Amino acid sequence: MDCILFTFFSDDGIRLWINNELVIDHWIPQPVAESRGTIELEAGKKYDIKLEYFDNCCDAVCDLRWSTDRLPMETVPTSQLFPARESRIPSDQNYDIRVSPNPANSLLNLEIDSRIFDRVTWRIYDAKGREMGNGEGEVINTVNLFEINISKLSPGTYFIKIKGNIMDGQIKFVKH
Repeated sequence: MDCILFTFFSDDGIRLWINNELVIDHWIPQPVAESRGTIELEAGKKYDIKLEYFDNCCDAVCDLRWSTDRLPMETVPTSQLFPARESRIPSDQNYDIRVSPNPANSLLNLEIDSRIFDRVTWRIYDAKGREMGNGEGEVINTVNLFEINISKLSPGTYFIKIKGNIMDGQIKFVKH
């Protein structure tokens, strides 16, 4: 975990949330000013970010920067910003199951969009039907993300079977 310092230059107000935690709250009319907030984040992991901003008058200024002990302050690069995960559940179903990336190397993201609450287990099978791994988790009424370490699997094609009180499905993935 790294302590990330977010610095925001704005005219006028700013609120910044990272993973639903309010990091900067400076919601007032003002000339260009600097606002700061810190949060512990894990490198390489994606976090939800929400930014609220308003301009009361004159020239609008809105510049979000970050820094750590090892990283000098810079504007947050667009390469580090990703669109919000949106539900892709078909209208006639209560859930949708996806994996990413596919093909994968060491970590596989199991995404379960859900309109229901369920406790699920998942089992990974190779092409010959042998169980290669398993896990479990709570699924709530939103996009659920489970990171699965597949680094010990040999390259090949696999299936994840998901089973819950309501959910029942499988999806194929490739391990490089």
